[in-house]
Amino acid sequence: MQESSRHNRRTIKIAAAIAAFLVIGLVVLGIVSLTYGDKAKQLVVAEINKHLLSPAEVGEVEFTLFRNFPDASVVFRQVAIKPPADAEETPGLLHARAVSLRFGIFSLFTGEYRIRSVDINEASVTLWRDQDGRNNYEIWNKSDGEEGKQVDFDIQRVVLRKSKVYYRDVASGNDLAVGISYITLKGKKSGAVVEADLSGSLMAERMLIGPDDYSLKESINLHAAVILDQDAGTINITRAGLHAGGEDFILNGLLSYGKPVNAMDLVLSVKLADIEQLIALIPERFTASLKDYQPGGRLTAELRLKGNYGGKQSPLLTAGFSVKKGSLAHLQHKTRLSGITASGSYSAKTGNRTDRLELTDFSGSAGKGSFRGELLIKNTGRPQVRMTLSALLFLDEIAAFLPEGQIADARGKLVADISYEGSFDAAARVPEKASGKVSLADAGFVLVKDGRKISDLNAALELQNGSVMVDRLSLRAGRSDLSLSGNFRNLAAFLFQKDQPLFIDAEVRSGRLCLEDIAPASAASTTGVGHPADPATGIFPERVGFNAAISCDLFTYRDFSAEKVSGRLSLDDMVLRVGSFSMKAMDGSVSGSGVLNNRYGSHAQVVCNASLKNVDIRRLFREFGDFGQTSLQSRHLKGRADAEVQYGATMSNRFETDAASVSAIADLEIRDGELIGFEPLQELSRFLDAGELMNVKFSTLKNRIEIARKTVIIPEMEVKSSVMGLKGYGSHTFGNDIDYHLNLLLSEIGRNKKRRNPAPAGAYETAEGGNTRLFLHLTGTVDQPVFRYDSQAVVKKMADDFKNQKQELRQALRSEFGKDRNTASAKDKKASEVKFEIEWDED
Repeated sequence: MQESSRHNRRTIKIAAAIAAFLVIGLVVLGIVSLTYGDKAKQLVVAEINKHLLSPAEVGEVEFTLFRNFPDASVVFRQVAIKPPADAEETPGLLHARAVSLRFGIFSLFTGEYRIRSVDINEASVTLWRDQDGRNNYEIWNKSDGEEGKQVDFDIQRVVLRKSKVYYRDVASGNDLAVGISYITLKGKKSGAVVEADLSGSLMAERMLIGPDDYSLKESINLHAAVILDQDAGTINITRAGLHAGGEDFILNGLLSYGKPVNAMDLVLSVKLADIEQLIALIPERFTASLKDYQPGGRLTAELRLKGNYGGKQSPLLTAGFSVKKGSLAHLQHKTRLSGITASGSYSAKTGNRTDRLELTDFSGSAGKGSFRGELLIKNTGRPQVRMTLSALLFLDEIAAFLPEGQIADARGKLVADISYEGSFDAAARVPEKASGKVSLADAGFVLVKDGRKISDLNAALELQNGSVMVDRLSLRAGRSDLSLSGNFRNLAAFLFQKDQPLFIDAEVRSGRLCLEDIAPASAASTTGVGHPADPATGIFPERVGFNAAISCDLFTYRDFSAEKVSGRLSLDDMVLRVGSFSMKAMDGSVSGSGVLNNRYGSHAQVVCNASLKNVDIRRLFREFGDFGQTSLQSRHLKGRADAEVQYGATMSNRFETDAASVSAIADLEIRDGELIGFEPLQELSRFLDAGELMNVKFSTLKNRIEIARKTVIIPEMEVKSSVMGLKGYGSHTFGNDIDYHLNLLLSEIGRNKKRRNPAPAGAYETAEGGNTRLFLHLTGTVDQPVFRYDSQAVVKKMADDFKNQKQELRQALRSEFGKDRNTASAKDKKASEVKFEIEWDED
């Protein structure tokens, strides 16, 4: 107990002695500070004023022995160094909350102040160089050789805390902004050469070197050994260790400064770094293409920046690298490439040199699939590519890497073993060299543009330079099936260049082909991934042409259907030409040719010639939409027909026909025909039995029917039917306005039905043989017809008959007496001495 008490008393005595020592020390330091502080401040301020070439403003100057003990300090608060007198338009060099100049405490007693350390807190340092080479940082007059001075600036340590450093060289365009948490610079100076060690934490918030932005996104912890040669204007980084984004880097090299154009040779290396963390460090302009992807794996790389910078010049960036356990995942899809290994090199574009990426060996997996190859890409702006690839891939597992915005829901198996060399830019004029084979099995996809589904796609392809030979290709699109073999010219350029065409020379076979399934504008869906058909969207795919021999068991388009279709089709510059075709259709046979011109963008022109043999006339009208009119329709007709048809019209990209544009000429012969329930004919019920008019039968009818300006034009014709012998002509508009001129024998009217209203004398004409014909005029509309007797037609008929009789008489006299008598010999003419001619008045 007593021993413990003695120990406590001893501890108290020691503590009291230490406290007393500290108090005495503080008192002594206070006395020294009061005694020498003002003198030290005056000497330091005077010496600074002797060397400083730019005006400075200071809020307060104080002397302290306590802040940086065992050093004494002269502290300047609220410091602002103004621009030099010859560059007043430039920004000031320094704005700081506090600047401390430190020197040894014994300097107070010797009277010789050697300032070796500077501490700068919460400062903004701006280094500026203008277009003419003037700067704001040469503000210190060295005054070497001065003896007997009491204050000497021998700076060996500089500390910056919570500061910003800016550097702007207007001539070169270089612009840097560095945020500093803390940084310590220690070194020694020998003449113009400074050897320094640098350590601290900073962030390159802005790093514009010439036209390029190298700004980083993460803070950097660094430890570096640097040699600064002020006379040569060079910074030699002998070795620097950088820690950023959780990765360690090594930097070394040489950098010059202070001239309009400076040199650079810096090497940055990293080993087995996390690729995702590295991507976060790289300036965004270099990673914009990866914004939709998440890369992973380990990277070993060495990057080198070498060349001049400033004056619109940029150094050359080159890199050698290798990847292990790499991956690439699409952020919006489940698509992921994994197990990637690769080695290669990269050089960026600079001056007249194009960029270049080379993968000497790469391999990896995509789900159940795998790939391996080599790749060289020159000039990514106008890429020239050399590639070898062996792959077994499943399309649903690489969907995100397929052409964006063009296809969706891809599936199927792809096997490829190919080599390719060429350019994806037509202006490069590099010939394509390609070889190898590609196969697709059980593939399918949806075209995003219009929602069409392609399924059961199987193919065996062979690359032959710029062409792809199709040994076999089969697919289903909607209700249609297609199989083809042939040659796809310029396929690679078409897939990767927006201005390159594709031309197909093929033989096409189909069991069933529905035109709606292969024409984009008509097949678009209003739901799902597709969009409604856009009237401005062309019927045919852009940049696609073909020349194809077609064979189809069943062809359909809307109401039309045909069997055993064969022909040759060609598509060039949005114009589809049918050189020749034949088919079994409408219970007969059809042959012909045609053109569908879609160059107009929002609509198309159709022109065709067709020869129809023994077709069912009702099916003809029904399946061709009554040729765009509603007057004489399929329900009115029965019989078999031969026809030579010329047809032209304008249609929209939805295959909707513009009725006003329809023009057609049809040389028509109908056999065993029937006219059933034709409304205008029912008006003759005033003269004939209405029941008989409901179904008028005739053996043969020949005429030329014309359609123009929404009007069906029927030239004069004679119909010998089961009801009567009828002559007539007229027109019938698509709006059902009618204008028919008819005439028939009065004897047939009397035979069939007693007239309720006898015709006036001017409405009929008696021909030779005592046969009298009644002339009728039918106008109005189909729903509200207007019937009247046609006296004018009688007058015209009599005038025509009289004129014809005169013509016959005149011809007979001329043959007998005039110069048309060609049978007489020249000798007979001379003997007869005929000297006259008979001239006839045409009226």
